[in-house]
Amino acid sequence: MASSQDQITEAVWAFVKARSPAEGKQIVKAYRHLLLTDAADAVLANLLTQKRNNEKATRILEGRRRLLMRCRREHSQLAQCLLYLL
Repeated sequence: MASSQDQITEAVWAFVKARSPAEGKQIVKAYRHLLLTDAADAVLANLLTQKRNNEKATRILEGRRRLLMRCRREHSQLAQCLLYLL
């Protein structure tokens, strides 16, 4: 069984690699308990540090991080949060 940190990292990667807003929405719905956490934000911060010399990767990671931060602020209204992913 994967550790909690491994599960968070896998969920973050799945969200980062989402090919469409609909896919991202499904991933957030399925893994919100992992993605809407400080630990997931820390994974994204670490990825940003690792990819700081890659402009495209940085742009994608920053965008995904902003979306998750917004969702975290509105976690009690998940439906509203998911509208940001459309």
